[in-house]
Order: sequence, then structure tokens, then C-alpha cells
Amino acid sequence: ISQFMPGTARNFGVQYGSSDATVRTQIRGQVKYMNYLLNFFNGNVDHALRAYNWGEGNMQNHLRGKRQMPTETR
Repeated sequence: ISQFMPGTARNFGVQYGSSDATVRTQIRGQVKYMNYLLNFFNGNVDHALRAYNWGEGNMQNHLRGKRQMPTETR
């Protein structure tokens, strides 16, 4: 259903597997993480979505002029 880096999965309570319970934790984790990113980037949907794809640290560095955003994230 969703893809998370291991640390992010732990932080947002995501479990892996195919049972209904684990699928629900993945969906809840996605919602929690997107909410976190939206708050982190002050409601900027573009920044939050790009951070979800690329990682929030990479997005922060991009906004500081320290990283070029890859095409797949744009």
C-alpha cells in the first residue's frame, strides 16, 4: 500500500504485511506522515508532497539551495 523508509515507518507506527490490520496501519501512517509534513512545511502542499517522495531532509536542503531536486520528485 505504501512505502516508508524504516525509521519513518517506526516513527509513524507502520507495520508491514498483507493482513487487514497491517494495511490499516500503513494507511494511518501515511495520513499521519502527510499531516506532519504539511505542518512542517507550513501548509505548502507542493513541498509536503515532494518531501514525502524525496525525504524531508532532502527537501529542506533543496529549499536552502544545497541540493538539486531530481526530476522524479519535480
